[in-house]
Amino acid sequence: MDHKNSDNVDHTDKHFVNAYRRTVEKKAPAHKKRSDADCLILETLVDYLSQKNDKERAFFITYNTDDFGYPQNKDELHPDLIPTFDAVDLKYHSHLAKVLMSIIKNYRPLSGQIFKNY
Repeated sequence: MDHKNSDNVDHTDKHFVNAYRRTVEKKAPAHKKRSDADCLILETLVDYLSQKNDKERAFFITYNTDDFGYPQNKDELHPDLIPTFDAVDLKYHSHLAKVLMSIIKNYRPLSGQIFKNY
């Protein structure tokens, strides 16, 4: 996708190796089944965020709570993923609407500024 507010990121050998390691070790998101694609997306995203100079807030929003969510509370991040997400200040959410409502609610005075580039 080519858009001024998006970056295209290529997968590297490092991403594939780290994703495979997650799968072999049965770490979330591959703790229940082989989730190679999910692991690869996660490893690529985390590496990308770790290299960014502008540390804007990043959200990981997915309805795939079986693989990414905590087994006892799917709205919380799986414990296997906490160190990975914390390392790049990545926020996990399972509901897009809740995230958007929170942004609007918390930044109401700036609401015109939040979406000005979109």
